[in-house]
Amino acid sequence: DDFRSYYSIGFRPSGSADGKARGIEVRAKNPAYRVRSRQSYVLRSAKDEMADRVAANVYQEEARGDLIVRADTDLPTPDGRHKMKVPAKVYVQGRNVALIPKGGSLEGELTVFVCAGTSEAGASKVLRHTQRLTVPAADEPRFRTSHLTFTFEVIIDRKGEKIVSAGAMDTISGSYGMARAAVQGDGVQPVKVSTDF
Repeated sequence: DDFRSYYSIGFRPSGSADGKARGIEVRAKNPAYRVRSRQSYVLRSAKDEMADRVAANVYQEEARGDLIVRADTDLPTPDGRHKMKVPAKVYVQGRNVALIPKGGSLEGELTVFVCAGTSEAGASKVLRHTQRLTVPAADEPRFRTSHLTFTFEVIIDRKGEKIVSAGAMDTISGSYGMARAAVQGDGVQPVKVSTDF
């Protein structure tokens, strides 16, 4: 019955997005009614929510967003018995990155996220890197047509289809971009080459 008959109540909490659990209580005016509701909530930051979207992008491709993001992977190498290390590059084009004039330059900030996962073993930890940007005003046209490159290494299980998911979030505008890339190879050690003839 709970799935067929319920109330949906929402509110916007005050305070900072510190990731701490806060208690919540829902009461009915009529004390004869019994209310079942969640007992707590967590106020999460935009970066934490973006990290969740990047992890979900491993399984279901997300909308690409306003930022132009591309992900590439290199050949993986073994990392223990059942894992492998995947070199990943995330490219963020400067075209839609928000920059604010300050003195003779432009400033901005990007946070880049990356994780990897398989259909069988789940997603890895989401890695993130925040980069402050300072672009000389005279170089803005070149910045807008080029891209920033971020390099990561993610650990992934060898089983199942392997995907690297990446995202970037513009701290100033709140805009984002998403990308995915398939991992090629299975992390097998290279064959040792002998120099004996």
